[in-house]
Amino acid sequence: MNPAVEIFELCKTFTISQGYRDLLPLRQRKKIEVLQKVSLQIPQGEIFGILGSNGAGKTTLLKILGTLILPTSGEAFAMGWDVARESRETREVLTYAVNEERSLLWRLTGRQNLNYFAAMNNIPRREAKARIGELFSLLDLEEVADRRVMFYSSGMRQKLALARGLLRNPEILLLDEPARSVDPLMAHSIWKFIKEELVSKQGMTVLFATHNLEEATNLCDRVAVLHRGQVRACGTVQELTTQWGGDHRYSLTLQQSANGVQQALEETPGVLKVQECPQEGDDVVAYDIYMKEPKVQVPMILERVMAANAKVLACTPLQLSLSDVLTSLTTEKTMESSVND
Repeated sequence: MNPAVEIFELCKTFTISQGYRDLLPLRQRKKIEVLQKVSLQIPQGEIFGILGSNGAGKTTLLKILGTLILPTSGEAFAMGWDVARESRETREVLTYAVNEERSLLWRLTGRQNLNYFAAMNNIPRREAKARIGELFSLLDLEEVADRRVMFYSSGMRQKLALARGLLRNPEILLLDEPARSVDPLMAHSIWKFIKEELVSKQGMTVLFATHNLEEATNLCDRVAVLHRGQVRACGTVQELTTQWGGDHRYSLTLQQSANGVQQALEETPGVLKVQECPQEGDDVVAYDIYMKEPKVQVPMILERVMAANAKVLACTPLQLSLSDVLTSLTTEKTMESSVND
């Protein structure tokens, strides 16, 4: 099966306007590199997340794939179509569902909005009517279909924007923070629809940008971490946490805490950090211990604790998260090391 989306060394540079200074002779205009040699391959039927902080380049990448702006260099393909040179064909198979506040016509009803955008996309009236009715039913918007959009809640507008993007029943759907500014229940409803209806039942490929770690962890088949316009890592959440999660972390719980236990832990070779954690009960103490090689350090730690007459209740590894991955990947030390490699 061919990939749904292929990106090869995609770059995008924007020129920064400085007002009247741009008119001065021999004055160079400032430029900013938003994307730097981004390369990705996304299989069909996958939920792929682009994870990064604000300003990382996520929206710019989606806009290039959605044929809204052109790349400075590099290539990108959607179902085999070149998004820059074959934009018309690309828009037949791919939709960028814009969910900005003014992407909808607020004085029109939800149904009138979808009829308008269906006409703009040259969808025949009979086909549009059936498709709009189907989308209102799938997204649970039937009760508000004939209500003006200005009276919609944020979650309803997000769903309507999603319905607008699905009018042409695309093979690839691009989303930019689709659950932004909505309550947890509405966000769950949106993602349940995307995962169960669009991906599982219809086989659609979904590519979305987010900075929500929980969203990326629970929904994505794979994640790419974008930082300062560069793909720092790409893979499943488990692969990323294994490779980029940083130092190993263990939780050590003791029933009796003798004097000098924490010092003994800190002086254990290979232990990087020892942090005491609050626990219920006066006779129980717990520590988070950071180390490089657990197979070597854990036996040494247990030996030292027992030598200090402290009883071990538990010693368990703590699962690393995407938060640990982001911290590891976005530090200057990690970036410099990666560049040097």
